[in-house]
Amino acid sequence: FIERPQNGLLPRLQDDLQHWVRVVTIGLGHVLFLLAAIQGAGAVTREKELDTSTGLMTTPLTAWEMLRAKYWGCMLSRRTLLYTLGGVWALGVLTGSVTVVGFAAFLAMFPFYLTGYSWIGLCCSTQFRTTLSATFASVASSALASGLGACIGCCGCALLGGMSLSMFRDVPDSVSYAVFCL
Repeated sequence: FIERPQNGLLPRLQDDLQHWVRVVTIGLGHVLFLLAAIQGAGAVTREKELDTSTGLMTTPLTAWEMLRAKYWGCMLSRRTLLYTLGGVWALGVLTGSVTVVGFAAFLAMFPFYLTGYSWIGLCCSTQFRTTLSATFASVASSALASGLGACIGCCGCALLGGMSLSMFRDVPDSVSYAVFCL
């Protein structure tokens, strides 16, 4: 997604900005994913708890149409954070620290990830009775989907096995970035 610039007036600034775009993308992206899952987790269970689900069932809408509307609510409710993330990437493109191809790939793939996390929350919301249990299940599922379990498992095995984490010091940035995203 992100390539190091080959030429430019300020290659050091471009390199620093490239790392900043990576960090902000990972942090803000995971926050967006988690918020979408949490909102989805409360979408159906909140209707059950407030006793408004019976009123919804009397409408001519099908269950899929209702879930689709709640899905779009999960996707579009965090527009400000989405615009902020888009602005971070646009700044990276304008300064030459992020390629246009990388930005296009980001724009193409990010909605798929956000959709997945929204549906994780909605599925938990349809399966659990309370918002609290649905939220807990969606946060746990989101953590597993984002690779937290693999990260904890790998680090735990390395530490318990007596391996030193300094062995990762010579790994190139692109490899460590790809492994972190898994």
